[in-house]
Amino acid sequence: MIEKAGRERQFHFQDAPVSEDPGTQWMVGMWLELGERVLDQVAHIPLEVLNTAPPGSYLVPARVVLHLVGNDLRMLPLLIGAFPGPDYQGVVTATTAADLQTMDTQGHDVRDILKRHLAFRRGLAGLRNLPPGFLDQAIDHPSFATKREALGHMIWHWSFHSGHLGAVTLELGYEYVWRSSLREVTP
Repeated sequence: MIEKAGRERQFHFQDAPVSEDPGTQWMVGMWLELGERVLDQVAHIPLEVLNTAPPGSYLVPARVVLHLVGNDLRMLPLLIGAFPGPDYQGVVTATTAADLQTMDTQGHDVRDILKRHLAFRRGLAGLRNLPPGFLDQAIDHPSFATKREALGHMIWHWSFHSGHLGAVTLELGYEYVWRSSLREVTP
């Protein structure tokens, strides 16, 4: 078993201001942090392992990573409108990123794609200086009425599949040890 002490969990998201509204700041910050957490979970694992399913499972870690990236690329326009697609979008689209059972990830460095995706997300101008009430704006989607609901789904999605990644990579011999830091308490 190969063990990695993971990055400390983050819950304070004021370093990269997104909005004056604390709720919006927290939600966008949590979504960004969950992406960094997933990268930390897989960055040290060889690609041949990331492209392997544990016995009795179809859940290949590389498929989960590309599924997360693909979902972001489909959901982000709901939040910020159209934007120029990143250079890796064609690779993600070509893998049929919505299908976790048959997605072809061979030949793709999903760790690199994820790193590039996280940098792309952080650099999106549409996610800066969000006005108060931004997340309460209505959207046209069959499952979500507002941008807050869509972003809530994105947070849930990264958290949900982070758990899958932890479970399947553990089955493949890579344990990720979760760590928390103590918060500073001011009297």
